[in-house]
Amino acid sequence: MAERNHRQNLNTQKRYEDLIKDVRRRKGYALTSPAELPRLEAEMQTSQALERTSWVDYTNAVNNLLVALRIQTNETVSLFIPPEIPAMPQLPGLDPTTMRAVKVAETNRRNAELNLTAVESQVRPTIDLVARARTTGSDPNHETARLEMGQGNHPTYFVGVELVAPLWSEANRGLIADARVQKMIAENDAVVAVDNTKRLLNEAALTAQARFEVVNLASTTVEKRERVVTEIERAYRQGRQQLVEVIRAYNDLSQARFDRATAVGNYNLALLRLSAARDELVKSAQ
Repeated sequence: MAERNHRQNLNTQKRYEDLIKDVRRRKGYALTSPAELPRLEAEMQTSQALERTSWVDYTNAVNNLLVALRIQTNETVSLFIPPEIPAMPQLPGLDPTTMRAVKVAETNRRNAELNLTAVESQVRPTIDLVARARTTGSDPNHETARLEMGQGNHPTYFVGVELVAPLWSEANRGLIADARVQKMIAENDAVVAVDNTKRLLNEAALTAQARFEVVNLASTTVEKRERVVTEIERAYRQGRQQLVEVIRAYNDLSQARFDRATAVGNYNLALLRLSAARDELVKSAQ
């Protein structure tokens, strides 16, 4: 957009230069009013100021682009601007559950469910089957009894049930209540994520379509303003139109071109936002 504005300001400046030459030639034949040339020169200076400002904006935009892309070069950077504005793409419908935001919300919901299950299991009573064995030596001789015990000649087995019941304290009740609330929040977020994704997709598509229509209207306005300038210039050179009307036509054309450049920039941004809403701006690695 900055490059297009600068190029259009150059075109406007060229028009003023040509018109000043014509006015000076007419002045030599005493065919102009006293204020025509000074007024035109003042407009020319304003046009030059706009051209220099747009050049600075364009240069800064290019430098920012190179920094963002991590490109270092001492050569002049030329930007290609296609003459035709790309039409609105015909995009297929998307399942909201396949979008990143919805997948993240669904993952959080499952994690909240697992967390609730883990918290509830920590405070739930547990019963374990316990088995033990031991050996003894029953011989009156000390050494013989020790040998029998080591060989396991007289084993004794114990089988029992071990019950562990955590206290139902306020802390445990609080942990379960918090886990349940987090699960409810995650479930709600998952539902909201689907609705928000549908809304964002719809809004992005409608915005891009509206921006495209604005571009077409702005382009039509530029064409009509250019036709007005051509006709008023011809009428002025034939002595049928005043200079002030020429200047007004130039200004209207410059504004129309600026509006079109702005519309084109907004349309391209809308296309990028549409791609981002569809998770197509940056492809995930498979």
